[in-house]
Amino acid sequence: MSACQAFLILPFASLILAATGCQTPGQKAAAAGTALVKFDSKQAEVIKDRGNAKQRKGDLDGAIADYTLALELDPNYDLAYNDRGSAKSAKGDQEGAITDFNRAINDHHTKATLIYINRGIIRENRGDLDGAMADANAALKLDPKLAVAYVVRGGVHLAAGRLDEAVADYTRAIELDPKLNGAFASRGVALGNKGDFDAAIADLTQAIRLNPKIASYHSSRGEVYDAKGLLDAATVDCDLAFQLDPKLSGAHLLRGKILLHKKDPDGAIQYLNQAIALAPQNASAAYNERGIARHAKGDLVGADDDYSHALVLVPNDYSAYLNRGQTRSEQGRFDLALADFTRAIELQPQRARAYNHRGYAKLLMKDLDGAITDLTRAIALDPELVIAYLNRGNARKAKGDLAGAEADFAAASKLKPRFGEEPLSLLPLPRLP
Repeated sequence: MSACQAFLILPFASLILAATGCQTPGQKAAAAGTALVKFDSKQAEVIKDRGNAKQRKGDLDGAIADYTLALELDPNYDLAYNDRGSAKSAKGDQEGAITDFNRAINDHHTKATLIYINRGIIRENRGDLDGAMADANAALKLDPKLAVAYVVRGGVHLAAGRLDEAVADYTRAIELDPKLNGAFASRGVALGNKGDFDAAIADLTQAIRLNPKIASYHSSRGEVYDAKGLLDAATVDCDLAFQLDPKLSGAHLLRGKILLHKKDPDGAIQYLNQAIALAPQNASAAYNERGIARHAKGDLVGADDDYSHALVLVPNDYSAYLNRGQTRSEQGRFDLALADFTRAIELQPQRARAYNHRGYAKLLMKDLDGAITDLTRAIALDPELVIAYLNRGNARKAKGDLAGAEADFAAASKLKPRFGEEPLSLLPLPRLP
Protein backbone atom coordinates (compact mmCIF):
# COMPACT_ATOMS: atom_id res chain seq x y z
CA MET A 1 0.00 0.00 0.00
CA SER A 2 1.36 3.41 -0.86
CA ALA A 3 2.35 5.55 2.11
CA CYS A 4 -0.02 8.38 1.20
CA GLN A 5 -2.97 6.08 1.89
CA ALA A 6 -2.14 5.47 5.52
CA PHE A 7 -4.87 7.70 6.90
CA LEU A 8 -7.35 7.59 4.06
CA ILE A 9 -10.41 5.39 3.92
CA LEU A 10 -10.12 4.17 0.36
CA PRO A 11 -12.04 1.83 -1.92
CA PHE A 12 -10.64 -1.68 -1.86
CA ALA A 13 -9.78 -1.62 -5.54
CA SER A 14 -7.57 1.41 -4.97
CA LEU A 15 -5.76 -0.33 -2.15
CA ILE A 16 -5.29 -3.48 -4.19
CA LEU A 17 -4.17 -1.51 -7.23
CA ALA A 18 -1.58 0.35 -5.16
CA ALA A 19 -0.28 -2.92 -3.76
CA THR A 20 -0.22 -4.99 -6.97
CA GLY A 21 0.00 -2.58 -9.86
CA CYS A 22 -2.84 -4.51 -11.54
CA GLN A 23 -6.26 -3.44 -12.74
CA THR A 24 -9.50 -5.34 -12.46
CA PRO A 25 -11.66 -5.65 -15.58
CA GLY A 26 -13.99 -3.00 -14.23
CA GLN A 27 -11.12 -0.55 -13.70
CA LYS A 28 -9.99 -1.06 -17.26
CA ALA A 29 -13.51 -0.47 -18.51
CA ALA A 30 -13.95 2.63 -16.37
CA ALA A 31 -10.60 4.02 -17.46
CA ALA A 32 -11.48 3.50 -21.10
CA GLY A 33 -14.99 4.90 -20.71
CA THR A 34 -16.42 1.57 -21.90
CA ALA A 35 -20.20 1.44 -21.95
CA LEU A 36 -21.84 -1.47 -20.20
CA VAL A 37 -24.31 -2.97 -22.63
CA LYS A 38 -24.96 -6.49 -21.45
CA PHE A 39 -25.19 -8.46 -18.25
CA ASP A 40 -22.73 -11.20 -17.40
CA SER A 41 -21.13 -12.71 -14.33
CA LYS A 42 -18.67 -9.84 -14.10
CA GLN A 43 -21.21 -7.04 -14.23
CA ALA A 44 -21.38 -6.37 -10.47
CA GLU A 45 -17.58 -6.12 -10.38
CA VAL A 46 -17.50 -3.81 -13.40
CA ILE A 47 -20.15 -1.52 -11.91
CA LYS A 48 -18.36 -1.45 -8.54
CA ASP A 49 -15.10 -0.52 -10.24
CA ARG A 50 -16.89 2.20 -12.18
CA GLY A 51 -17.99 3.50 -8.77
CA ASN A 52 -14.36 3.47 -7.64
CA ALA A 53 -13.39 5.57 -10.66
CA LYS A 54 -16.14 8.05 -9.79
CA GLN A 55 -15.02 8.18 -6.17
CA ARG A 56 -11.44 8.91 -7.19
CA LYS A 57 -12.78 11.86 -9.22
CA GLY A 58 -14.77 13.13 -6.24
CA ASP A 59 -18.21 12.10 -7.55
CA LEU A 60 -19.32 10.51 -4.28
CA ASP A 61 -23.04 10.42 -5.09
CA GLY A 62 -22.36 8.71 -8.41
CA ALA A 63 -20.02 6.26 -6.72
CA ILE A 64 -22.58 5.36 -4.07
CA ALA A 65 -25.21 4.83 -6.73
CA ASP A 66 -22.92 2.41 -8.59
CA TYR A 67 -22.01 0.51 -5.44
CA THR A 68 -25.68 0.21 -4.57
CA LEU A 69 -26.44 -1.11 -8.06
CA ALA A 70 -23.62 -3.64 -7.74
CA LEU A 71 -25.08 -4.80 -4.45
CA GLU A 72 -28.51 -5.18 -6.02
CA LEU A 73 -26.91 -7.54 -8.52
CA ASP A 74 -24.87 -9.34 -5.85
CA PRO A 75 -26.14 -8.72 -2.28
CA ASN A 76 -23.16 -10.62 -0.85
CA TYR A 77 -20.48 -8.55 -2.57
CA ASP A 78 -18.27 -7.65 0.41
CA LEU A 79 -15.94 -5.36 -1.56
CA ALA A 80 -18.88 -3.27 -2.72
CA TYR A 81 -20.00 -2.84 0.88
CA ASN A 82 -16.49 -1.72 1.80
CA ASP A 83 -16.21 0.71 -1.08
CA ARG A 84 -19.68 2.15 -0.47
CA GLY A 85 -18.68 2.57 3.16
CA SER A 86 -15.59 4.53 2.13
CA ALA A 87 -17.70 6.83 -0.06
CA LYS A 88 -20.25 7.36 2.70
CA SER A 89 -17.45 8.21 5.11
CA ALA A 90 -16.06 10.76 2.67
CA LYS A 91 -19.53 12.35 2.51
CA GLY A 92 -19.67 12.53 6.30
CA ASP A 93 -22.16 9.70 6.74
CA GLN A 94 -20.17 7.85 9.38
CA GLU A 95 -23.12 5.81 10.62
CA GLY A 96 -23.83 4.58 7.11
CA ALA A 97 -20.16 3.80 6.60
CA ILE A 98 -19.98 1.76 9.80
CA THR A 99 -23.10 -0.17 8.76
CA ASP A 100 -21.54 -1.06 5.41
CA PHE A 101 -18.23 -2.06 6.96
CA ASN A 102 -20.07 -4.19 9.52
CA ARG A 103 -21.89 -5.98 6.70
CA ALA A 104 -18.67 -6.53 4.81
CA ILE A 105 -16.93 -8.00 7.85
CA ASN A 106 -19.84 -9.93 9.34
CA ASP A 107 -21.05 -11.55 6.14
CA HIS A 108 -17.75 -12.22 4.42
CA HIS A 109 -14.12 -12.28 5.47
CA THR A 110 -12.38 -11.98 2.12
CA LYS A 111 -9.79 -9.21 2.41
CA ALA A 112 -11.13 -8.52 5.91
CA THR A 113 -7.90 -6.90 7.09
CA LEU A 114 -8.45 -3.70 5.14
CA ILE A 115 -12.13 -3.60 6.02
CA TYR A 116 -11.12 -3.74 9.68
CA ILE A 117 -8.67 -0.91 9.01
CA ASN A 118 -11.30 1.25 7.32
CA ARG A 119 -13.78 0.71 10.14
CA GLY A 120 -11.07 1.28 12.73
CA ILE A 121 -10.17 4.65 11.21
CA ILE A 122 -13.79 5.81 11.41
CA ARG A 123 -14.14 4.54 14.96
CA GLU A 124 -10.98 6.36 16.01
CA ASN A 125 -12.17 9.59 14.38
CA ARG A 126 -15.48 9.28 16.25
CA GLY A 127 -13.74 8.77 19.59
CA ASP A 128 -14.58 5.04 19.84
CA LEU A 129 -11.07 4.12 20.89
CA ASP A 130 -11.97 0.67 22.19
CA GLY A 131 -13.68 -0.19 18.91
CA ALA A 132 -10.77 1.18 16.88
CA MET A 133 -8.29 -0.81 18.97
CA ALA A 134 -10.33 -3.98 18.48
CA ASP A 135 -10.35 -3.44 14.70
CA ALA A 136 -6.61 -2.78 14.51
CA ASN A 137 -5.87 -5.87 16.58
CA ALA A 138 -8.24 -7.96 14.44
CA ALA A 139 -6.41 -6.82 11.31
CA LEU A 140 -3.04 -7.63 12.89
CA LYS A 141 -4.26 -11.07 13.91
CA LEU A 142 -5.04 -11.77 10.26
CA ASP A 143 -1.87 -10.11 8.98
CA PRO A 144 0.83 -9.38 11.62
CA LYS A 145 2.93 -7.58 9.01
CA LEU A 146 0.29 -5.09 7.86
CA ALA A 147 2.07 -1.79 8.49
CA VAL A 148 -1.02 0.41 8.27
CA ALA A 149 -2.67 -1.59 11.08
CA TYR A 150 0.15 -0.51 13.38
CA VAL A 151 -0.44 3.09 12.31
CA VAL A 152 -4.13 2.82 13.20
CA ARG A 153 -3.35 1.20 16.53
CA GLY A 154 -0.71 3.83 17.20
CA GLY A 155 -3.36 6.48 16.57
CA VAL A 156 -5.54 4.93 19.25
CA HIS A 157 -2.65 5.00 21.71
CA LEU A 158 -1.91 8.61 20.75
CA ALA A 159 -5.53 9.68 21.26
CA ALA A 160 -5.52 7.99 24.67
CA GLY A 161 -2.30 9.73 25.71
CA ARG A 162 -0.23 6.53 25.66
CA LEU A 163 2.65 8.20 23.85
CA ASP A 164 5.32 5.53 24.33
CA GLU A 165 2.99 2.84 23.00
CA ALA A 166 2.08 5.07 20.05
CA VAL A 167 5.74 5.62 19.16
CA ALA A 168 6.40 1.88 19.39
CA ASP A 169 3.56 1.06 16.97
CA TYR A 170 4.59 3.75 14.50
CA THR A 171 8.18 2.54 14.66
CA ARG A 172 7.04 -1.02 13.88
CA ALA A 173 5.05 0.31 10.91
CA ILE A 174 8.16 2.07 9.60
CA GLU A 175 10.22 -1.10 10.01
CA LEU A 176 7.67 -2.98 7.90
CA ASP A 177 7.30 -0.21 5.31
CA PRO A 178 10.08 2.42 5.32
CA LYS A 179 8.19 4.46 2.72
CA LEU A 180 4.96 4.74 4.73
CA ASN A 181 4.92 8.52 5.08
CA GLY A 182 1.86 8.46 7.36
CA ALA A 183 3.80 6.44 9.92
CA PHE A 184 6.61 9.01 9.96
CA ALA A 185 4.11 11.86 10.26
CA SER A 186 2.21 10.19 13.08
CA ARG A 187 5.37 9.30 14.97
CA GLY A 188 6.44 12.92 14.60
CA VAL A 189 3.19 14.07 16.19
CA ALA A 190 3.61 11.60 19.05
CA LEU A 191 7.22 12.67 19.62
CA GLY A 192 6.12 16.31 19.59
CA ASN A 193 3.58 15.53 22.31
CA LYS A 194 6.39 13.90 24.29
CA GLY A 195 8.41 17.12 24.02
CA ASP A 196 11.08 15.56 21.78
CA PHE A 197 10.80 18.36 19.27
CA ASP A 198 13.95 17.70 17.24
CA ALA A 199 13.04 14.06 16.64
CA ALA A 200 9.49 15.13 15.80
CA ILE A 201 10.73 17.62 13.20
CA ALA A 202 13.00 14.95 11.69
CA ASP A 203 10.10 12.50 11.30
CA LEU A 204 7.72 15.09 9.86
CA THR A 205 10.42 16.27 7.46
CA GLN A 206 10.87 12.69 6.27
CA ALA A 207 7.10 12.38 5.79
CA ILE A 208 7.18 15.56 3.67
CA ARG A 209 10.09 14.21 1.61
CA LEU A 210 8.07 11.07 0.89
CA ASN A 211 4.95 13.04 0.00
CA PRO A 212 5.32 16.84 -0.09
CA LYS A 213 1.72 17.42 -1.19
CA ILE A 214 -0.05 16.50 2.05
CA ALA A 215 -0.97 19.77 3.72
CA SER A 216 -1.43 18.29 7.18
CA TYR A 217 2.22 17.22 7.31
CA HIS A 218 3.28 20.84 6.90
CA SER A 219 0.79 22.06 9.52
CA SER A 220 1.93 19.36 11.95
CA ARG A 221 5.59 20.27 11.51
CA GLY A 222 4.62 23.91 11.86
CA GLU A 223 3.01 23.12 15.21
CA VAL A 224 6.26 21.61 16.44
CA TYR A 225 8.21 24.65 15.26
CA ASP A 226 5.63 26.81 17.04
CA ALA A 227 6.06 24.81 20.25
CA LYS A 228 9.83 25.38 20.02
CA GLY A 229 9.30 29.11 19.59
CA LEU A 230 10.57 29.04 15.99
CA LEU A 231 7.73 31.20 14.72
CA ASP A 232 9.31 32.06 11.36
CA ALA A 233 9.71 28.39 10.48
CA ALA A 234 6.19 27.69 11.74
CA THR A 235 4.86 30.47 9.53
CA VAL A 236 6.59 29.02 6.45
CA ASP A 237 4.98 25.63 7.05
CA CYS A 238 1.64 27.25 7.75
CA ASP A 239 1.79 29.13 4.44
CA LEU A 240 2.64 25.90 2.59
CA ALA A 241 -0.28 24.11 4.24
CA PHE A 242 -2.66 26.88 3.14
CA GLN A 243 -1.30 26.71 -0.42
CA LEU A 244 -1.93 22.96 -0.56
CA ASP A 245 -5.34 23.05 1.14
CA PRO A 246 -6.93 26.41 2.00
CA LYS A 247 -9.74 24.62 3.85
CA LEU A 248 -7.50 22.53 6.09
CA SER A 249 -8.69 23.13 9.64
CA GLY A 250 -5.20 22.31 10.93
CA ALA A 251 -3.72 25.20 8.96
CA HIS A 252 -6.19 27.62 10.53
CA LEU A 253 -5.42 26.12 13.93
CA LEU A 254 -1.69 26.61 13.40
CA ARG A 255 -2.15 30.22 12.26
CA GLY A 256 -4.17 30.84 15.40
CA LYS A 257 -1.40 29.39 17.57
CA ILE A 258 1.24 31.50 15.86
CA LEU A 259 -0.81 34.67 16.35
CA LEU A 260 -1.33 33.76 20.01
CA HIS A 261 2.40 33.55 20.51
CA LYS A 262 2.73 36.89 18.75
CA LYS A 263 0.35 38.34 21.37
CA ASP A 264 -2.49 38.85 18.89
CA PRO A 265 -5.45 37.04 20.52
CA ASP A 266 -8.03 38.83 18.36
CA GLY A 267 -6.33 37.65 15.16
CA ALA A 268 -5.93 34.19 16.64
CA ILE A 269 -9.64 33.95 17.44
CA GLN A 270 -10.58 34.72 13.83
CA TYR A 271 -8.54 31.77 12.54
CA LEU A 272 -9.63 29.48 15.37
CA ASN A 273 -13.28 30.27 14.63
CA GLN A 274 -12.66 29.12 11.07
CA ALA A 275 -10.87 25.97 12.23
CA ILE A 276 -13.92 25.07 14.31
CA ALA A 277 -16.32 25.81 11.45
CA LEU A 278 -14.33 23.65 9.00
CA ALA A 279 -14.17 20.57 11.27
CA PRO A 280 -16.66 20.95 14.12
CA GLN A 281 -16.48 17.30 15.18
CA ASN A 282 -12.67 17.34 15.33
CA ALA A 283 -12.25 20.78 16.84
CA SER A 284 -11.04 19.92 20.33
CA ALA A 285 -7.63 21.52 19.79
CA ALA A 286 -9.18 24.61 18.20
CA TYR A 287 -11.59 25.07 21.12
CA ASN A 288 -8.67 24.65 23.50
CA GLU A 289 -6.57 27.27 21.71
CA ARG A 290 -9.50 29.66 21.43
CA GLY A 291 -9.97 29.27 25.17
CA ILE A 292 -6.36 30.35 25.64
CA ALA A 293 -6.96 33.36 23.37
CA ARG A 294 -10.08 34.35 25.30
CA HIS A 295 -8.20 33.87 28.54
CA ALA A 296 -5.51 36.23 27.26
CA LYS A 297 -8.22 38.83 26.60
CA GLY A 298 -9.57 38.43 30.13
CA ASP A 299 -12.70 36.57 29.03
CA LEU A 300 -12.52 33.82 31.64
CA VAL A 301 -16.15 32.76 31.16
CA GLY A 302 -15.66 32.36 27.42
CA ALA A 303 -12.41 30.50 28.00
CA ASP A 304 -14.09 28.11 30.45
CA ASP A 305 -16.83 27.47 27.90
CA ASP A 306 -14.31 26.67 25.15
CA TYR A 307 -12.35 24.26 27.33
CA SER A 308 -15.60 22.53 28.26
CA HIS A 309 -16.50 22.20 24.56
CA ALA A 310 -13.09 20.63 23.93
CA LEU A 311 -13.78 18.08 26.66
CA VAL A 312 -17.17 17.18 25.19
CA LEU A 313 -15.37 16.27 21.96
CA VAL A 314 -12.39 14.57 23.62
CA PRO A 315 -13.24 13.63 27.22
CA ASN A 316 -9.65 12.68 28.05
CA ASP A 317 -7.98 15.87 26.79
CA TYR A 318 -5.16 16.56 29.24
CA SER A 319 -4.55 20.11 28.02
CA ALA A 320 -8.21 21.10 28.23
CA TYR A 321 -8.42 19.95 31.85
CA LEU A 322 -5.21 21.78 32.65
CA ASN A 323 -6.32 25.00 30.98
CA ARG A 324 -9.84 24.91 32.39
CA GLY A 325 -8.41 24.31 35.85
CA GLN A 326 -6.18 27.33 35.44
CA THR A 327 -9.15 29.50 34.41
CA ARG A 328 -11.25 28.28 37.33
CA SER A 329 -8.39 28.88 39.74
CA GLU A 330 -8.14 32.48 38.58
CA GLN A 331 -11.90 32.81 39.08
CA GLY A 332 -11.50 31.58 42.66
CA ARG A 333 -13.42 28.36 41.92
CA PHE A 334 -10.74 26.33 43.63
CA ASP A 335 -12.65 23.10 44.22
CA LEU A 336 -13.46 22.83 40.53
CA ALA A 337 -9.92 23.81 39.62
CA LEU A 338 -8.44 21.11 41.86
CA ALA A 339 -10.76 18.54 40.29
CA ASP A 340 -9.56 19.51 36.80
CA PHE A 341 -5.89 19.41 37.78
CA THR A 342 -6.36 16.06 39.49
CA ARG A 343 -8.03 14.64 36.38
CA ALA A 344 -5.14 15.90 34.25
CA ILE A 345 -2.70 14.14 36.59
CA GLU A 346 -4.72 10.92 36.35
CA LEU A 347 -4.55 11.10 32.56
CA GLN A 348 -0.83 11.86 32.32
CA PRO A 349 0.87 11.37 35.69
CA GLN A 350 4.38 11.86 34.28
CA ARG A 351 3.79 15.45 33.14
CA ALA A 352 4.89 18.16 35.54
CA ARG A 353 2.60 21.07 34.71
CA ALA A 354 -0.55 19.65 36.27
CA TYR A 355 1.29 19.15 39.56
CA ASN A 356 2.62 22.70 39.33
CA HIS A 357 -0.82 24.15 38.66
CA ARG A 358 -2.50 22.12 41.38
CA GLY A 359 0.26 23.09 43.79
CA TYR A 360 -0.23 26.74 42.93
CA ALA A 361 -3.98 26.48 43.48
CA LYS A 362 -3.32 24.91 46.87
CA LEU A 363 -0.94 27.77 47.63
CA LEU A 364 -3.72 30.27 46.91
CA MET A 365 -6.00 28.21 49.17
CA LYS A 366 -3.29 28.39 51.88
CA ASP A 367 -2.84 24.61 51.87
CA LEU A 368 0.89 25.10 52.11
CA ASP A 369 1.88 21.51 52.84
CA GLY A 370 -0.24 20.25 49.95
CA ALA A 371 1.23 22.90 47.70
CA ILE A 372 4.81 21.98 48.59
CA THR A 373 4.09 18.28 47.99
CA ASP A 374 2.68 18.92 44.52
CA LEU A 375 5.39 21.39 43.56
CA THR A 376 8.12 19.04 44.72
CA ARG A 377 6.63 16.35 42.51
CA ALA A 378 6.55 18.79 39.56
CA ILE A 379 10.24 19.56 40.04
CA ALA A 380 11.09 15.85 40.29
CA LEU A 381 9.35 15.27 36.95
CA ASP A 382 10.84 18.36 35.29
CA PRO A 383 13.91 19.76 37.08
CA GLU A 384 14.03 22.72 34.69
CA LEU A 385 10.47 23.95 35.26
CA VAL A 386 11.27 27.44 36.51
CA ILE A 387 7.75 28.29 37.63
CA ALA A 388 7.60 25.29 39.97
CA TYR A 389 10.69 26.51 41.86
CA LEU A 390 9.21 29.99 42.17
CA ASN A 391 5.88 28.65 43.38
CA ARG A 392 7.50 26.32 45.89
CA GLY A 393 9.71 29.15 47.06
CA ASN A 394 6.64 31.23 47.81
CA ALA A 395 4.97 28.33 49.61
CA ARG A 396 8.05 27.77 51.75
CA LYS A 397 8.33 31.47 52.47
CA ALA A 398 4.67 31.51 53.59
CA LYS A 399 5.47 28.62 55.96
CA GLY A 400 8.42 30.50 57.41
CA ASP A 401 11.04 28.30 55.76
CA LEU A 402 13.15 31.18 54.54
CA ALA A 403 16.22 29.07 53.81
CA GLY A 404 14.20 26.68 51.67
CA ALA A 405 12.56 29.61 49.88
CA GLU A 406 15.90 31.23 49.12
CA ALA A 407 17.22 27.93 47.76
CA ASP A 408 14.25 27.65 45.42
CA PHE A 409 14.54 31.24 44.23
CA ALA A 410 18.27 30.73 43.63
CA ALA A 411 17.61 27.56 41.63
CA ALA A 412 15.01 29.39 39.54
CA SER A 413 17.41 32.24 38.84
CA LYS A 414 19.90 29.80 37.30
CA LEU A 415 17.36 28.43 34.85
CA LYS A 416 16.11 30.02 31.66
CA PRO A 417 12.33 30.01 31.21
CA ARG A 418 11.37 28.02 28.14
CA PHE A 419 9.27 29.39 25.34
CA GLY A 420 5.70 29.97 26.49
CA GLU A 421 6.63 29.78 30.18
CA GLU A 422 6.20 33.07 32.04
CA PRO A 423 8.68 33.52 34.94
CA LEU A 424 5.94 34.40 37.41
CA SER A 425 5.09 32.71 40.66
CA LEU A 426 1.90 34.43 41.72
CA LEU A 427 -1.01 35.88 39.77
CA PRO A 428 -1.46 35.46 36.92
CA LEU A 429 -0.86 31.76 36.57
CA PRO A 430 1.54 30.85 33.75
CA ARG A 431 -0.29 30.63 30.46
CA LEU A 432 0.09 27.26 28.80
CA PRO A 433 1.75 27.18 25.40
